[in-house]
Order: sequence, then C-alpha cells, then structure tokens
Amino acid sequence: MLKREQYIKRIIFCLSHIQAEVEANNDVSFFDINHIAEDVICGLLNLIYGWKLENENHRQQNAVAVDLTDRKNRIAVQVTSDNTRDKIQDTINKFISHNQYQDFDQLYILLLTDKMKHKKPFDTGGFFPFSHKQHILDIKDLIKQIKTLDTATLEHIVFYLDHEVDTSWEGHCGDEQTFRHRLPFTLAAVILAVLIVGITAFFLLRSPRPAGVYLSKILPYTKSNYFASYKDVSPVYQTEIETYKAFSILSFVRSDASSASVIEDQSCHILNLDPIEEPILILDAVIVDDTLKLFAFNDGWGTAKTVNIDNAVLCWVGHTEPIVQISNDAYIAENTNIAPAGAVLLAEFALDREKFQNFNELYDDSHAPVSISIEASGEDCSANWSVYLILSDIGFNLDYGGRGDSPDEYGITLFAVLDVDSKPSVITFTGPGSTPRVEDTLRVETVLAPTKSCAVTCRNEFSIDGTIQQTDVYTATVTVPAFTEYAMDMSGPLTRELAGLDTLNEVSVGGVLQKYRYDPESILTQYH
Repeated sequence: MLKREQYIKRIIFCLSHIQAEVEANNDVSFFDINHIAEDVICGLLNLIYGWKLENENHRQQNAVAVDLTDRKNRIAVQVTSDNTRDKIQDTINKFISHNQYQDFDQLYILLLTDKMKHKKPFDTGGFFPFSHKQHILDIKDLIKQIKTLDTATLEHIVFYLDHEVDTSWEGHCGDEQTFRHRLPFTLAAVILAVLIVGITAFFLLRSPRPAGVYLSKILPYTKSNYFASYKDVSPVYQTEIETYKAFSILSFVRSDASSASVIEDQSCHILNLDPIEEPILILDAVIVDDTLKLFAFNDGWGTAKTVNIDNAVLCWVGHTEPIVQISNDAYIAENTNIAPAGAVLLAEFALDREKFQNFNELYDDSHAPVSISIEASGEDCSANWSVYLILSDIGFNLDYGGRGDSPDEYGITLFAVLDVDSKPSVITFTGPGSTPRVEDTLRVETVLAPTKSCAVTCRNEFSIDGTIQQTDVYTATVTVPAFTEYAMDMSGPLTRELAGLDTLNEVSVGGVLQKYRYDPESILTQYH
C-alpha cells in the first residue's frame, strides 16, 4: 500500500472518529466535547489551509460569535455541532452586531456533524461575503481538501491527529483529555531521550560494531495479500503509527529532514538467532536403483522436541495390499524416534518392473501412473505424503516428489513480525538485492535459517544530523517455512543425497543434514 493512501485512510479514520464521538456525546447532552474538539480543529485547519488560527476561548472565556481567529489573514471560524439554519444565521448576526467583520474579511462555519443543504442565501447585511457552498464546511469537505495535499503535509496531519486523537477503547474509558494537546510534555520527554541516546551512542560508536546479518529481497508485507482487507491491517498499521509517535518530534528538532527520513535511514542488525521451534513432521521420497526410499524429517532444531512415530501405513488408492503385487520386499519402520533436525528412513520398497507392468495391465496401460500415499503418526505429530509412481523406458520415477530442498534451490519466505513496542517498523535494510522503504510489518524473502520460527535478537541504527545512533537491543519473532509451499517436479536434493548414502547411521545422516539445512552459524557469517 502506498504511503499516500495509508495517510489519507488514517486521516479519514481519525476525523470520522471525532465526528462519531461528538455526535454520540451530544445525543446524551454532553456538550463539553465540542470545546475540547476546538483545539484539535484549530491545529488541523492550520495544517490543511496554511492558516494561523488561534482559539479565542483561550483569550477570553466564551468568545462571542467565533471560536478560532487568524488575525494575520483576517479569517474567523465558528466550530459547532449544530447544523441548523437558525444556528448559522445566529452566528452571522452576532458576527455583525459585534463588528467582527471589521477585523475579519471571511467567516467560516465548521460543522462537526454533516451539513444540510441550503437553497436560500444567508443574510449578511452586505457587510462581508458569505456563500453556503464555500464558507460552510463539514468533515467531508475537509477530507476532500486533504486529498489534494502533498504527501509530506499528509504525513504531518497524521502525526498531529495521532497525538491529539485517542481512537483506542482505553481512550474512551478515560476522561476528556483525549483530544487535548500533549506536545509540550512529549517534546520535553523526547529531548531528554535524544540527549540520553546521544551520550550512549558516543560510547557505543567507540566500540567495534557487532557482526550482523543483512536481510535482502524485502517486499512490503501488505502487498502479499496476507490481509484480506484494510481493516485487517489496522493492528499492524497501528504499530507503524506508534513508531511515528516515537519519532515525530525529531522532525521538529531536526529541521532539514522529516521524521520519515529519520526512520528510513536505518539498518537492522541481526545479532543472534535463538530457535524456538516446535517439531514439524515432513515426509519425502526418492527412487534409487528401483528402490523407493521414503524419509521422515523432524523439521525443527534447537529447542524442538523429538518426534515419535508410532505407526506408518502405505497404501495404493483403490487397492488392498498392492505392495505385494509390485515389489519383492518392503520395509516400514514403526516406533521411530526422530531428534530435532534429524531424519530417518521411514520406509523402503524394492520395486519390480515386471510386477508393476502386470499390475497396470489390469487397466490396459502398462505405463500408467499409480497413485500411492503414506501416513505417519505419533503422539504429538502426524503427516501424510502422496505421489504418482511412473515406469518409463529409463526406469521408475516420481511425479510430484517430496518437499525437501536445499537453501540455494528454493526461496525461503521469512515473515518477520516486529513486536517492537514503538521501535521503528519502517527500516531500510542493506544487502544484496535489498529494496528500501518497508512498510508496516515485513515480508522478507531470503535464506536465513531452515527453522519454522525463531527469536531474532537485533537492534536498529539510524542517523541524526549525520551521527550514527543505535536503539537498544530487542527481540523480534520470526517465522520461516523451511520447505517450499508449492509442489516441485522432483524429490528434494536433501532426500536424494540421504538415499544415496551407502550406510545410514547417525554420523552419515548428520553430515548431510548439516550440509543442507541445519547450520545456523554459517548463516550468521554468510551475510556480514
């Protein structure tokens, strides 16, 4: 999703929230919220139109006729939730009776509710121009004007509204401070934080920079269609907004760049991978010299548990005991334990070409594919695998083989959900093929590790006025599918190499596994 679209949608959400809350409070005769909203509207109009409005009620209690004034541009604004013709005419009458038309050339009525259609013009006595189409505005009119603004201004409006408007449920349960201006307190806190970060960075930068892994091939997570609609994105989007809250004040401290550029000028350094894997049972098969070998993998490592396979059953669809008809002997392991990052030979079948042809001649085709499947199950796991067994002139082969593959032969998709708690969620990664401006959560396609999930310890670096600074070290949760999500035309190379071993023992199998998939230390050094 484009930044501009994100900003506009967020602004619409906040303004709709203001309007809905005003209407709900007024329905039960709670009108104080109108005065609170005046401050929010004042700053908003200044950002939209470039005015210099001030709240007259801060100058004098219960200001007459108008609430907001820009004495430099000679503009006055009345903010009200009363959209009736009588209310608007009454405002005009007071504006005239107090000679305010002498100080202000234009009077605007800003409605916090939807405006009504007015066929007849309003009576201004000829003292000042007033058009109901031009000078009566509601939230929809503001949104139309907002859509014409440049992206940088939209960004500032988003920052402003997110500081002023609390759209959370907790905010509804609080007092009426929801819309109050909090900039002075935030500014003081951030200035203190910047000083602390600066002092800390001075000492950090004097030490050697820790080794890191640079991720590559970064794509915006929202473009992966992982979320069905925009409303489903909102929890993730809120994470980004929290990031803007943390960095927005830097745009005031640093005049030569926006807060967005501060966030973008960052690198995420992976300091450590800590597996938190749950065991996943994966099956794959390959044919070697007319022998069908089926392997079971415990696709987990580190803290993953041992997989216990109590039972494995192989059958041809639509037939009983076909193994007797097409093979000379068979082996199916039972009560098998597979350690994390381990593999075992689950089943082995010595296929007989003549028997296979005789079996298929029942269907008038001696080379017809035969669909086979195997199911393996244990106390905490289960898996099934199916394939078409084909006999060609060359020999047996499998159509739609297993789903194992080496890191350099398939693309691992890394779904990195950064639980960062106001740490930057918009990060520029550096490395081969990297793409800047990652929005919201990250979808990263890279070779990182073969595990399904792990905890990644990392920290971000960013630049303020040319000085490199670092965030504290934090942990991000990462999920990595270790096998491809789509069918491949052949068995995986890991399975093929295991099947080619002269002997299967802990040393030989362990060497192959280490070579193909389970070497996190080499991953950490590969992308420095």
